Amino acid sequence: MLLAEYIVDFLYDLGVRKIFMLSGTGSVKLDDAFARKQGMEYICARHEATAVVMAEAVAKLQNNIGVSVVTTGPGGTNAIPGVIEAWVDSVPVLIISGQVKTEQCIDDRAFGIQGFNIVDNLKKFTKYSAFIDDPKTIKYHLEKAVHEAYSGRPGPVWLDIPMDLQSAEIDLDNMIGFVPEDPVGQNTVESEKTDDLIKLIQKSNKPVVAFGRGVKISNCKQELIEFLRKTNIPSISARMANDILNHSDQHYFGMGGIRGRRSAVNIMKEADLLITLGTSNCYTFFGDDEILQSDCKIAVVNIDDKIFERNDINIDLGIRSDLKHFLIDINSKIKDMDYQLWLDECHKINNNSPMVTEDLARNPINSYYLARILSEITDSRHIFTNDAGSSNYISSQSLNFNKGQRELTSGAFYTMGLTLPLAIGAAVVEPESQIIAITGDGSIELNIQELQTININNLNIKIVVINNGGYASIRDSQDAMCGGRYTDDEQILNFMKIADAFGLDFEIIQDFNDIKPIMNKVMSNNRPTIIEVVCDDSQYMIQPTKE
Repeated sequence: MLLAEYIVDFLYDLGVRKIFMLSGTGSVKLDDAFARKQGMEYICARHEATAVVMAEAVAKLQNNIGVSVVTTGPGGTNAIPGVIEAWVDSVPVLIISGQVKTEQCIDDRAFGIQGFNIVDNLKKFTKYSAFIDDPKTIKYHLEKAVHEAYSGRPGPVWLDIPMDLQSAEIDLDNMIGFVPEDPVGQNTVESEKTDDLIKLIQKSNKPVVAFGRGVKISNCKQELIEFLRKTNIPSISARMANDILNHSDQHYFGMGGIRGRRSAVNIMKEADLLITLGTSNCYTFFGDDEILQSDCKIAVVNIDDKIFERNDINIDLGIRSDLKHFLIDINSKIKDMDYQLWLDECHKINNNSPMVTEDLARNPINSYYLARILSEITDSRHIFTNDAGSSNYISSQSLNFNKGQRELTSGAFYTMGLTLPLAIGAAVVEPESQIIAITGDGSIELNIQELQTININNLNIKIVVINNGGYASIRDSQDAMCGGRYTDDEQILNFMKIADAFGLDFEIIQDFNDIKPIMNKVMSNNRPTIIEVVCDDSQYMIQPTKE
C-alpha cells in the first residue's frame, strides 16, 4: 500500500467522504489517491484558501473533521487565510500539503521547485503541524493530528508530505501509532466551582446566560435547554450560536454584543450576573461601550485556559470544563431556582425593542426588512451563509430561525468573501439542503472565482447579493472617523453579466413588494442563482449599544 492510499483509507474510516482540493504537482499522488478511492468525492476549488473554508463548512455543520489538500510552496501559503479562519473560529480542519522531494528539503527561504518550509510558519495558528520524513510515522502523525484537532478547544492541523513519501510503500505491520495522554480537566468538573456558581445565581436578581459555539462543539444543546427551563434564566447568544435555539423559544432573546439585537443588548444592560457558556468573550461581545453595569458579576465556563488569562474583562468566577460535563453537573444540583419574573420583564424588553419595524417595508429596500422576509419563507431544509459587513449584521440581527434553519458565518473575523466557499461546503456535504448565501456587492468580489465551482457542480445555492453601493459598513466607519471621505470605488459590478459569464440563473429585486414572490420562485427549483437586491445605499447598520 502506498502512503497516500493509507491516508485516504484512514480518513475514510473516520467518516470523511468529501475533500476539497486544488491540484498541483507537489500533491499529485495525494490527489490521485483521493480520486481513486471508491466512495470518496473530491471538489476542486479555485483557490487554496477557499478550499480550506469549504472544509471548515463541513466541520461546522457536521461536527466532523473537514479535509483539504493543497500543493507545495504557493499552494500552502495561499491556504493560510483559510487556516487562520479555522483557528479563530475553533474549527477542526486537516490540511494536507504536498512538498518537494525529501532530498530537496533544505534550510533556506525556498528550495527545489516551489519548495517552502510551511510547517515552521504554521506553529502560531495550528494545534498541530508536522513535516513527514519517515513513512512508518504516518499513522502516528495522522492520529495525533486528529486528536489535537478535536481535543480541548478545537482547531486546524496540518501535515506536510514530500512527493517521494506520498508514493512510498508502507508496511502496515511496522507502523508507529499515537497514544494520547490522559486529558486534564476536560472530562471532569470542579464540583465546588459549580457550587460557587449556584451561589452566585442565588444572590442574583437578574442573571443572564450567554452561550456560544461551545454548545455545538460539546453537543450539549439539550443540556442547555434543560438548564434554562429549570431556572427560567433568560439567554442570549454569541455570533456563532445564533441558530442553536429557536428565536421563538421563551428563554432566548437573540445575539448579544455591540452588533447584537436591541432586545439582547438591553437585557445585557440590566443584568447583574452574566454567565458565559462556551464563548470566546471577544471584544465584539463586550466592546468598550460599557454594556454591562459596573457591578455586574461575570462567570465564565470554558475549556480553553487562555480565556481566563485575558485582562480585558473582569472574570469573577472561572470554571475550566467541557461544557457538556458542566451542564450535566449543574443540572443535577439545581433546586428551588426560578427567575420567571425576570424572564417576564425580559419579554417586555423584547417587545419594546424590535429590530425590524413595519415602517421598514418601503422603497428603497431596507436590508433588515429583506432578512426578515428571508426568515419567513425558509424552513429546516435551508442553510444560511454570510460573511462581512451588512450581510453579517442583518443576518445576526434580523434572521429569525424558528423552523430549524441553520447558519454558517465568519464568527471571529467577519471576513469578506467567505459566503461563497461556506455555501459550497454546505451544499456539497448536505445536498438535500438549499443554501441561502447572503453577501454584499463588495464582499462577493473577493472570491468571485468560486461561482465557477458552483456552476460546475450544479449546487443548490441561491446567492443573495445586497447591492448598497459597495462597502456600506465601511462607509459608516468613514463617516464617523474620516469626515465622510470614502476610499472605495464607486463602480458596482453588473451582476446580470456576471451570472451569464458563469452560467448561473439571475434575478433582480428592486421593490420591497417583489422580495417574497421572486424569492419563492427562485427557491422552487434547485438551480444555482444570483439574486441581486438593490438596497438603500444610505442605510446605516444598527448599533444598539450606541442608541
